[in-house]
Amino acid sequence: MKAIRFLALVAASLLVMSGALAQSYASKTVKIIVPYGTGFAPDVFARLIAERLSPRLGQPIIVENFQGAGGKIGLENFVSAPADGYTLFLGSMDSQSILQHLYKVSIDPARDVAPISVVAWLNNMITVTEKLPVKDFAGLVAYAKAHPGELTYASPGVGTNLHLIGEMIKQRLGVSLVHVPYRQLGSLITDVTGGSVDVAITGVPPLMSHVKAGKLRALATTGKTRDAKLPDVPTLAESGYPDFVFSTWFGLIAPKGTPAPIVDRLYREVSAIVQEPAYRERILGMGAVPDSLAPKPFGELMVKEAERWGRVVREGNIKVD
Repeated sequence: MKAIRFLALVAASLLVMSGALAQSYASKTVKIIVPYGTGFAPDVFARLIAERLSPRLGQPIIVENFQGAGGKIGLENFVSAPADGYTLFLGSMDSQSILQHLYKVSIDPARDVAPISVVAWLNNMITVTEKLPVKDFAGLVAYAKAHPGELTYASPGVGTNLHLIGEMIKQRLGVSLVHVPYRQLGSLITDVTGGSVDVAITGVPPLMSHVKAGKLRALATTGKTRDAKLPDVPTLAESGYPDFVFSTWFGLIAPKGTPAPIVDRLYREVSAIVQEPAYRERILGMGAVPDSLAPKPFGELMVKEAERWGRVVREGNIKVD
């Protein structure tokens, strides 16, 4: 009985200490590291979260950008930070689940972190030029099989999740497509709308206006559900490919070892932010879907996606310069 009372006392003490830690956080400026340049989706999401999280924590929040090496520079600046909740990271499918398969990094970015919450999902889209005689995704697959090596597809760069979507389509469906990577989105749009490239795999927003203007034909989107701004365009799953769900997630992450009370506090605050009408309106206006996901399932998502895209990289023998 004495042992039981002692353990109960210890548990109660730890509970009080955890609550106190969560309440005392934050007492100084918080930094969110973004592994890409300003203006890209992760940067925009980080700044939207920072703007709303700052008054909730009662401290300034700054966003710091580290561009280069596919996100590796930003990631390694983040993992060297103290695990005290004052340095956070706006991660994505690219930085947490793909990066490690393309670059040598000092950690496993899917496992050696403390997940906080997803903040948004970005749907992707497969479009073709009007000159291509296909009306749906199944038609594209059939055409590619009948014309091996003739079709080209554009993506925003080697090793991006959009490039790997094309590679997975090639591997799983046995079609032959020639990848054309672009460093500048403007050049990609010019070549796709001009007919220099046959197929484009991009996020929905960059090409949506061209689809609505009839310059491009959207065959499918890649999310679980249809994109709200393109309600007439089916998903790949609806098109007969239920395993092809490729939404890109973005989420807030802390260094591994960050105290659980701080992680829980941040998750509660982010979850509340995601429900704010102004935040949701802004995210939806970007063609994205606002969402939150608790730390445990968020961590499981990162690991699952890392395994998925790792296989694609290995089977495709994909290398970055």
